[in-house]
Amino acid sequence: MHHQGEGDPLPHHYPQPVSRPFPRVSPTVDACALYPQSRRVLPSAAVLRRTRHQPLPGYFRSVSDERLRSRAKADSGARAGNGCIGDVRKSNGVRVLIHPDQYVVISSLSDKVVANSIRILEHHARVFDLLGLPRSPWAPIILHGGKRGRHDALKRIIRELPEPVLARLVLENDEHAYGAQEVLDICRATGIPMVLDIHHHLVKEKLIDYEHPGIATLLESARGTWPEAEWQIIHISNGEKSLHDTRHSEVIDIMPSAAFKAEWIEVEAKGKEMAIERLRSRYPGLH
Repeated sequence: MHHQGEGDPLPHHYPQPVSRPFPRVSPTVDACALYPQSRRVLPSAAVLRRTRHQPLPGYFRSVSDERLRSRAKADSGARAGNGCIGDVRKSNGVRVLIHPDQYVVISSLSDKVVANSIRILEHHARVFDLLGLPRSPWAPIILHGGKRGRHDALKRIIRELPEPVLARLVLENDEHAYGAQEVLDICRATGIPMVLDIHHHLVKEKLIDYEHPGIATLLESARGTWPEAEWQIIHISNGEKSLHDTRHSEVIDIMPSAAFKAEWIEVEAKGKEMAIERLRSRYPGLH
């Protein structure tokens, strides 16, 4: 395994894409960005265009403080939001997904945290139901593994999740607690899909670059966890100051060649739409 130091400068190059159809980098909507209390203001995605406005008035706020809204009012707000999101989604083939924030930890040691996390996930699933989104990974709820070393508990809790949540649940690897192979094993054991985050994998394994052959192997393995191969989502990002910087850069300067084998790419970059347009200008086949 190759390694590169934390302070090594970030190289600037683009690989030539493989000879196959380009993956999609839009359009999609990330419902997570509609959640006012979310601190995860990660940029837009190839898989989606995150939005700063709130087309589901009042609904997400009720997750953190149910005293503010009754369930009936929240449902009414979500139905109103269906006019904003649902119509656009249906007429433009938009894909909707959600990244619940860092407080949703279903593998926590705290029963209270687990219970509240499941409650939030149920709430998100209800929004998706009200928007008429399918109960499938086509409209995924994407989570990290959470508490380190809780593999068995995580698998048990996943299997016990309510059907509207479980049917949409997708796990993503991270750079600290759950590496790509660990997440892949959990996904295979529980029958849920995996989102491969290439930068998280590079950081955790201290790879020398994005062209390590293990990345392409993992991407292919992750594809096998999706019920439909063309639904697969991957994440790409670059470090802000160095290759192994966990902070996201403004744009994507290094595009992993393996990424072109994915069907849907979520671009995590501070430059948001600018980062996507920059990639499209370099690779006109991206759409």
